[in-house]
Amino acid sequence: MIAQLLDVSLIPTFAIDHNHLITHWNIACEQLTGLQAAEMIGTKRQWQAFYKEEKQVLADLIVERAPLGVFVSHFAQGVRQSKFVTGAYEAEIFFPDISHEGRWYYLTASPLKDAHGTITGALTTLQDITCHKPLRDVGSLKENNYAEGHPEIIGHQKGLELAECQRALHELRQREKTLRIVAESIYDWEYWINPEGKFIYISPSCERITGYGIEDFQSNSGLLKTMIHPDDMEEFQRHYEQEMTMEDTCQIDFRIINREGREVWISHICQTVTDEGGNYLGRRASNRDITKRKRLEANLLEEQKKLEMRVQERTEQLSSAYDSLLGEVNDRKRAYMVLQENKDQLRKRKEFIETILDNLPIGLAVGAIRGGAVYYMNDEFSRIHGWPKEEIHSFDSFFWNVYPDPKYRKAVKKKVLKGIVTRNLPKMVWRNLRSTTQSGEQRFVTIKGIPLVDQDLMILTAQDVTEKRKATEALLVTRFSIDHANDMVYWVDANGKIVDVNETTCKKLGRTRNELLSMTVMDIDQSLTLEAFFADWKRLKHLGNWRVETCHYCKNGEAIPVETHVNHITFSGREYNCVFARDITERRELERLVTIQDKMGSLGRVAAGIAHEIRNPLSTINVYLSTLKRLCAAEYFDMNHLSSINESIEEMDRASHKIETVVKRVMDFSKPSQHKMQIMNVNQCVKGAVDLSAVTLRKSGVLLELSLNEKLPECYMDSQLIEQMMLNLITNAIEEMTEPEKEKKLLIKTGERTTAAGVQSIVITVADSGSGVASELRGKIFDPFFTTKHYGSGIGLSICHRIISDHQGTLHVSTSKWGGALFTAAFPVKKEVAS
Repeated sequence: MIAQLLDVSLIPTFAIDHNHLITHWNIACEQLTGLQAAEMIGTKRQWQAFYKEEKQVLADLIVERAPLGVFVSHFAQGVRQSKFVTGAYEAEIFFPDISHEGRWYYLTASPLKDAHGTITGALTTLQDITCHKPLRDVGSLKENNYAEGHPEIIGHQKGLELAECQRALHELRQREKTLRIVAESIYDWEYWINPEGKFIYISPSCERITGYGIEDFQSNSGLLKTMIHPDDMEEFQRHYEQEMTMEDTCQIDFRIINREGREVWISHICQTVTDEGGNYLGRRASNRDITKRKRLEANLLEEQKKLEMRVQERTEQLSSAYDSLLGEVNDRKRAYMVLQENKDQLRKRKEFIETILDNLPIGLAVGAIRGGAVYYMNDEFSRIHGWPKEEIHSFDSFFWNVYPDPKYRKAVKKKVLKGIVTRNLPKMVWRNLRSTTQSGEQRFVTIKGIPLVDQDLMILTAQDVTEKRKATEALLVTRFSIDHANDMVYWVDANGKIVDVNETTCKKLGRTRNELLSMTVMDIDQSLTLEAFFADWKRLKHLGNWRVETCHYCKNGEAIPVETHVNHITFSGREYNCVFARDITERRELERLVTIQDKMGSLGRVAAGIAHEIRNPLSTINVYLSTLKRLCAAEYFDMNHLSSINESIEEMDRASHKIETVVKRVMDFSKPSQHKMQIMNVNQCVKGAVDLSAVTLRKSGVLLELSLNEKLPECYMDSQLIEQMMLNLITNAIEEMTEPEKEKKLLIKTGERTTAAGVQSIVITVADSGSGVASELRGKIFDPFFTTKHYGSGIGLSICHRIISDHQGTLHVSTSKWGGALFTAAFPVKKEVAS
């Protein structure tokens, strides 16, 4: 910032560091001395501006902290201490080595100090006063005598003095305006506090760094303290209490919490402000955001900008009209040179500002409010809209090219003009304007207007929001897809509360979104308790996901069977269960029909055995009926045959009961009754299945080995389902043992086991000597409709797996000791009905 201020200054200025090396040599200094900055910076050749031989200048003596006597010995009586800046000197010195005639210079030299008050360099300003020095000296000698004889010359002199003062005042105002623009453009946050602790001045950068505007600080003088980080409050408070009383410049680094809640590191430098008379005016502070480079902060050089301009107090009395004309010509010549210098400075300043604006990451354009001419446009503004600068050189051409649709162009113009008329900045933000590039591509752009009405200027910033809009639209499409999915989708937090649902969930359960968001998952799944939910949460956190079938209850009390897929996810630092619930009412009905079909198929496979079970008792009945007919056909009834008749009746009664038992068993097995859990011994189910398959086993030549553990504990089970599972496994085993040369063996065994966790389980094994199940097929054989038989339906083993799963058990297949298939079913012993 020091370099920029020195470069734009019209006063010849140079600076040296504590090693006497030149650090700055501004353009005005180049023009005055004829020495270029590129040759001087980094050297100790500052003496070349004044002498032919190396000699110390004012700045060198200040860096060496020389006493006043040394200054006087070097520069005689022409040097004196400054009245305004401590440690600074000023002098009017004649340098004979400059040009042929020598030159009079007015010099100022001020020390540069760091935050601890240590001198780190010196700043020197130069002013050529040669053209005034001789006239002033002569004038002081002749003033009294000449004034008496030539009053008209005295009047002319006063007129010249007034003109010169007016010119100086104009220059002073112009420089004040320039310095204010520079101050408002300073990147750091600056403020000035009066002796009472209230803000006199606050730079606009306060909002960029703290999030609070100038009005916030002016209305609340204690706002800064409320933003201080708690860990830095003590040190800051100590500094703030000392700040209003100390005279030296001081520096401190501390943290603030900005309006957005973000932690920001501030490098704070403050100093005393006094007027020319030394009166205390308060403290001025500069605050820089050093968050990204906290450990790499640079030492800030204290800047002293008290550059004095001496206005010639009195124009020398002209002794003749020729001298007056010559002075006027010289004045015009000097004015012309100053004008040229100002033009050059203005051009360089313009190039500097345009370089900054051309490299901004946002589009920027400046134009006239009246007439619509565009004075400036950076490359980013042109790139965002996809048009060359020359094609959108005015507001009219901009609207014509960027918005080719007449109807849309008219609507945009109306909206923009309406916002400009209000002069209200929030209403001068036009979002998502649909612009068309030169190639025909459409983009969405947000434009913000900043009017400078007193200068008839409009500043426009542009930001391409096309990608952001596409992302928003994609998010809306995703939400629409989820809301209209066939499955119910809802999110549950760690306490079981429902935090989001899709529209399908609302429709299926007959509840509004607000109703569901006020409920827990236990409200819609009444089989789930809070304790079970917490246990499931821990398991899901470890497993990641699982699938389970349950029921969801509608508002009207109806239970919907669902298959839920639950995924444990982390989103925005919080954990959730994302649940996909599918209505399986139709699938359950289909499964019921498939189960009936499987039962009928199983009965079909053992039909021959059942027929044999019935045929044998019927044969017995027929034999005894023939006997009774023969006895009854005799001419007389022999009482000796009464015992034979009674025996025949008893045998027929036993045979009919046996038929009834077989028929009842078949009827019980085949009828589609509701599943019923009851406490019983699993051996009963196994024996029932074996009885139904006995004849089939015998006719197929299968040697059955039945090993039942008679000490098995009773537990709750669905006997009909277990019997169906056993019948399927037995008939499958019979069908697999088809090789005639191989002995057909079937082992059915029951037992129990206890896991490491102490869970007691019932174990049923069915082993055969058939061809077995290939290892690559073992993961598929329990899938619905998967079969390796040309006549099979592929639902038998799937139903077996479902039956054992409904009992919270497992069904596995492996290889038996005979090389065939070994099916192992295991399910936990339960003494009460599970939920």
